[in-house]
Amino acid sequence: MRKDLGKVVPLGITEWNFDPGRNDALGGNPTFLEQFTQAALAAMISVRLDFAAQFDTQSFSGYGTLDMFDGGNGDRPKAQFLALQDTIRRYRARAG
Repeated sequence: MRKDLGKVVPLGITEWNFDPGRNDALGGNPTFLEQFTQAALAAMISVRLDFAAQFDTQSFSGYGTLDMFDGGNGDRPKAQFLALQDTIRRYRARAG
């Protein structure tokens, strides 16, 4: 970036999640979601992204499989949210 633009600009991912379509098998598998989320965040941290926005919180996207909260179950956090929360907590503790 410095060579082409003359300066370093923030680099990030505007939207990320495990699958852009309906995938009930993976979206309903808490073990997969936890492992995927931890691995995705570790990869983003290792390449020093400046930001990464996870898609989405709760909009019934992918028929609810991409949501981090279960709208049909009292808005309880799903495995992906809990893994994201835990990874951020551990990252902040190390960086602190």
